[in-house]
Amino acid sequence: METEDRHARKETRDESSEVLWVVLARAQKAYEEAKKQADIVHKEIEKHAVDERAKEEAHKAHKEALKQAEKVRDAIKNQAKVVFAGAWGQAEKDFREARDKHPDI
Repeated sequence: METEDRHARKETRDESSEVLWVVLARAQKAYEEAKKQADIVHKEIEKHAVDERAKEEAHKAHKEALKQAEKVRDAIKNQAKVVFAGAWGQAEKDFREARDKHPDI
């Protein structure tokens, strides 16, 4: 029985890890797309800027857009890690409680 429990726990952990990696990859992809769009907009605005002040404002806005994209990416990654750790911790707790209630199984 203990071997089956270990196997089931390993499967659960592996599946959870896979979900975590998918979420992390999607967060990175979302960041890359946001950066790409900010770069496109920045290039277009820069082409049409009529003076140095307008170009400077465009650079500031671009820099801020990239910062915001990084914040969103990092927030998604952090949330996914917290959820994963919490779920795994709860699964471990449930396993220990079940084992303690039924030590003969």
